Amino acid sequence: MHRALLIVIIGLVIAGAVLALAQMWLAVLSWEIFVKAMVTIAVLVTALGLVLALKSDLAENKKLKDENYLD
Repeated sequence: MHRALLIVIIGLVIAGAVLALAQMWLAVLSWEIFVKAMVTIAVLVTALGLVLALKSDLAENKKLKDENYLD
């Protein structure tokens, strides 16, 4: 699950970079739609990053609890 989330995050970042370069050189979208798309990508990357961090932290706490390091 962590790997899949990481791959999605990397894909979104790459898609945002490609979109930014395409907009800069080719002006493929209107500026309004471009800004909305970039903000959407940023929100998705932030939300998925938060989910990934929380899942990782919860998994680590579970591991420590299972090994009797936490009460």
